[in-house]
Order: sequence, then structure tokens, then C-alpha cells
Amino acid sequence: MARNIWLLALLVALSTLPRVLAQDVGHYETLVNDNTRFAFTFFRQSLAQTSDRNVIIAPTALSTDFSFLQNGADTNAREEILHAFDLDNLSKDEINQQNSTLRQALSYSPSPPRHLSKTRPNGQAPPPICCSPPAERLVLAGSLWLQPAASFRSKFLETAQKFYSFHTVSVPDRGPAAVKAVNAWAAQHTGGKLTHVLDSWQKDDFLLLDTTWFKGTWINPFWPGKTHPGDFTLLSGQKKEVPMMENGGSFRYLRGDKFQAVRLRYYHAAMYVFLPDEDSSLKDFEQSLTADNWAAWTSAFNSREGYLELPRFQSSYRGNVTAILDDLGIKRSFPTNSSFAPAVSNPEGATLTRVLQVVLLTVDEKGTEVVSAGIVGGVVGGVSAGPRPEPFRMIVNRPFFFAICDNQTQAILYMGAIVEP
Repeated sequence: MARNIWLLALLVALSTLPRVLAQDVGHYETLVNDNTRFAFTFFRQSLAQTSDRNVIIAPTALSTDFSFLQNGADTNAREEILHAFDLDNLSKDEINQQNSTLRQALSYSPSPPRHLSKTRPNGQAPPPICCSPPAERLVLAGSLWLQPAASFRSKFLETAQKFYSFHTVSVPDRGPAAVKAVNAWAAQHTGGKLTHVLDSWQKDDFLLLDTTWFKGTWINPFWPGKTHPGDFTLLSGQKKEVPMMENGGSFRYLRGDKFQAVRLRYYHAAMYVFLPDEDSSLKDFEQSLTADNWAAWTSAFNSREGYLELPRFQSSYRGNVTAILDDLGIKRSFPTNSSFAPAVSNPEGATLTRVLQVVLLTVDEKGTEVVSAGIVGGVVGGVSAGPRPEPFRMIVNRPFFFAICDNQTQAILYMGAIVEP
């Protein structure tokens, strides 16, 4: 009898504070470039299926999931994964190693306050040199939860541990205690933000849970006292009143062809906001979203004085992306049991059933909070120089595109199209 498998990968990003734990750059550049190409291909395909509501994706998390899964795929399924995720130029070992190095680079924790000395002559603790560093953190954790019937090959489990830091946890059954244990683990590794990631085990044989917690603040926060009501024009032409945050001063700014863009800095990451001109549209802009254009745009931002208004908002996105992956060429992984036979001991093999992404986004005066989840389900058989430019004015009062990128690695953590804040 077939048993369901849910591979659950969650990414929690509370974006916004400074990196104090430096990581060696390492060799992950090829992987990041491959992930970026996939990200824009996947995003455009997502928009083609969903054009009338907000779309927010976590491309690096999804790429990581399938980088791991390709280790357990048969030859044909693996070729489809490599092609769809633009990983054809890397060997299996290179994919694993570069993912390992990238995960290390995307991990840091707050540093303790620095002091002039341990104690003063009177025995009192000295004050900080200036001020404590912001408590920025990006914490990655992973676990592989196994039912007694789950039987995976040791090499597959060793790869999970060695390159992706997925620790194995055995549970005796699918009862409420097992569900509670999974949810408690997720909450522990996400600062209490994700407390209910699993409703029930159902007939699942194992659960792959991958969490990332990114917490920070804007370097130049918006002025809370100046947030004011403003009109946001929806795709229908109707106007919706939203709280508009405002800020002024020096920004990294880009004036493009029928759009303007600004780079808003966190300490270890940045949010890029692209606003199409009033005589253009978000749909027109989205047609130009390619990895090549992205590289050209991000290298063309220059320091410029200006004034910015950006909505303060919360948004959520939930989408089954199985059909999108199918359109991108991942076809064999879903209906064919033998597609993941190398991962399991069961002679009937295994197959995926669905891939779901869930993203919650909050943007306010202090910064950004993003909570995202990716679920992969499956079934196992049996188990420039010149005059000073004029200050720009950018009022984000109509549909726009954004991306949140890590500064050190240039990995795109999130991207989205906001049509209704």
C-alpha cells in the first residue's frame, strides 16, 4: 500500500538588521547565478498563472529543496531537475558542496556587546565602547522526521546531514504527540514565529523540515511620525487607502526605461523596489525580468538625493506550484514511482505529488518580516560623472515589484509582485 510523504521546507525571514559574523566567501557563485536564472524564469511563470493578486516566492529555498532531492532521483528525473533549475553546469557533488557553502554564508548570529575591559577597578562592568551591535540573525536549521515504516538509503541520509544539515528525528507514530513535536521544533528554530506548521501526519512516512530565521532592521528607517494615509491605485483602477511611509535623503537609485527603482538597505541584505511609470504597467515591466537585466540593473544604481513613499503593509501568498514546475519541464518526478527509487530501499521507488509555497510578508517603518514555507509532497511505493542630478521623487502608489537579496552572496531570498498592499 502506498504511503504519502510530505517534504516540508520552511523559510522564515525577519528581514532587517546587520551581519556581525563574517563568513568566508567560498565557492558558491555558480550556484547563486544558476538560482538567479531559475528565480526569474519561475517568477514569470508564476505571474502567468496568477496576475490579479500578490505573488511572493522564495526562490533560493525552492532551489535548495530540489538540489537535495536530485541526490535521490533516477537519471531521467535528475536531468529534468537540473535543466529546470539551471543546474546543468554542475555535477552532483558540486551542487551539494556549493549548497553547503552557501548555507554557511547565509548564517550568522548577534555578537555580544564589546567592552573596554572585563571589569573596572571598583568591580563594576564597563559600558560598551559605543553601542551594542544590532541583534541581527540568520539562522538555518533542518530536520528529517521519520516514521518507523520509512526506509531510506544511508547514503541519501548522509547527504542530508553532511551538505544540508538535515538532522534525523524518529517518531513512533503519527499521533498528536508527533505533530506537537514537529511544531515545537519549528517554533524553536524560528523565534516562535512558526508554531503550527503541521496539522496532522495523515499517512506520511517522513517529513523534511527546513527553517531559516532572518531578523533585522532598515539601516535608514522610515519616519514613523510622518506615515500618513495615501491612495494606492489597484489593477482595476480603483483606489485603496493605505498607510504610506516616507523617507528622504540619499538613496541608491536607478532611473530605467519606463520605471524607477530604489535600493533600501538592511545591514546584511537589501530590498530593491521597482515602480513602473504611470504610462506603463507592472505587466509590461515583468516582461523584462531576466537574470541578465537584473545583473545590469543592480550594477547601475547610483547614490542620489530623493524622496520616497512606500506602503506599510502585510501580504500573504499561497500557491501550489506543481503545475508551474511541470511547465518548466519537471514531469517525471511526479507520476513515476521509479523517479526517486535511488532514495529509498523500497523496490517500488517513490514519486513526488505536489509542491506548495506559502509566504507572509510584512513591511513597516522599522523593516521587513517575511515568513515563508515550501512543501514538497510525494508517494513512496510501500514506504557616472557630471552635474549633480535633481532629487528624485518616488511615490509607490501603484503595483510594484520587489526583491530581497543577501549582500554577501547576492542570493535572492524573496521576490514578489504587489498589486494590493
